[in-house]
Amino acid sequence: MTQIAVEKYMKRYGVPDLIHAHFGLWAGYSASQCGLVDKVPLLITEHSSIYYENNLSKVEIRSAKLAFNRACRIIVPSSFLKEVIAKQMPFTCEKLTVIPNFVNSLFFNATHDQQRENVLISIGRLVADKGFETVIKSFAKMKNRKNYNLIIVGDGTNYKALKKLSLECEVYDNVHFTGILNSQEISNLLKKSKILVSCSHFETFGMTIVESLATGTPVLVTNVGAPKGFVSTKVGEVCKVKDVEDTSSKLDYMIDNYSKYDHASIREFALSHFGEEVVLNNIFNEYKSLVI
Repeated sequence: MTQIAVEKYMKRYGVPDLIHAHFGLWAGYSASQCGLVDKVPLLITEHSSIYYENNLSKVEIRSAKLAFNRACRIIVPSSFLKEVIAKQMPFTCEKLTVIPNFVNSLFFNATHDQQRENVLISIGRLVADKGFETVIKSFAKMKNRKNYNLIIVGDGTNYKALKKLSLECEVYDNVHFTGILNSQEISNLLKKSKILVSCSHFETFGMTIVESLATGTPVLVTNVGAPKGFVSTKVGEVCKVKDVEDTSSKLDYMIDNYSKYDHASIREFALSHFGEEVVLNNIFNEYKSLVI
C-alpha cells in the first residue's frame, strides 16, 4: 500500500473506518506505514508459517514487529500460531485472537448414505515437509494394506521420488497420484474416501484437514501444529510426526474401529467450528469492537 494509492482511495471514498491487512509481511507493514493508522484502526490477519520456521531475515523481523506493533488486533487461524508469534514477539500477546479459516460450502454437501470405498487420501504440495514419504511407508506397513488404495492429490518437487518410493515399498499398484485437482474434484474424492492422512511436519492451520472433516471424513494428523488442537477421537486420531510405526498402527486402528466414526457428526463438528457463517460472524464482531 503506497501513500499515492491511499490518497487516491480517500479522494474517491473518504477515510475508511478500518484497515484489514492479510499477512504482516508485507501488506500489514505497508498499511502500518501509510499514515492512515493514525486515524483508523489496523487489523492484521496472519496465516504464514514463516514465524514457526524461524527463517526470517533481520529486515523481515524488524518489519513484522513494526506492523504488529501498529496493529490494534492480530487474527491468527489457530492457537498453535498464536503461541508461536507470542513467543517470538511477547508484546503481541494482548492483541492476538484466534479465528479459524472457513471451509468452502461445497464440502458440506450432505452424503450420509454414500458408500465409502477402501481408500485413504492424502492432499498437499509434494514437498519434504508435508510428510508424504511417511504416508507411503506407513501405508506399506498397514496390515490392511492389500485391501486398500492410497490416493495422493497434489504436485511438487518430490513427485518422482515419491513414485519411486511407492515402487520400492512394493505398493506402486495401490498408490495413485492425481496431480492438482480443483475444490469440487477434491470434495468428491473425500466423500468417497474412508480416511484423510496428513503426515505434515507442521501446520499453522491445516485447510485440507478441515475440508475433510466438512465431508464427514475422519482424519489422521501429526502431533505438531494446529490440527492436534481440534482433532479428537470422535473425528480421528493423532500420530507422532515422522514416525512410520505409529502412523501405520493408528491407520490400522482407525480401519478396525471405523464403525465408531459418524460421518454426520463429524460434518456437524466442522460446520460449527469452520462454517462460513460462524467464521464471518466472528470477524465481523472484531470489526465492530474496533470501530465503535
